[in-house]
Amino acid sequence: MEGFEARDIGIASATDGLAGVRVARSVGQPHTGFVSHDADLLFMFILNGSAELNCDKIDSELLTAGDSFTVPSNMKHSLSKCSKDMELLEVALPAMFNTTHHTKGVR
Repeated sequence: MEGFEARDIGIASATDGLAGVRVARSVGQPHTGFVSHDADLLFMFILNGSAELNCDKIDSELLTAGDSFTVPSNMKHSLSKCSKDMELLEVALPAMFNTTHHTKGVR
């Protein structure tokens, strides 16, 4: 995803695609724009730094190290205001899922 680089930690191959786990960090342009996904589960845990979570029809929230969140399937969301040291752990079921990039915001 633009603004992030991710490292797969091998869970997808170990579970034959049942689950995927990646560590991502912000690089370059620290904003993802609005996206949605079709995963059964998308869970994220902020390892370091901070980011603002923006979701459709929900107030934005500043997240810091130790915070976690899940994003329901098909909900438009974005991460913005990422600190330079922001890292997160992403867990997805299944490992491979589709992501849709939205050209218009939310609300």
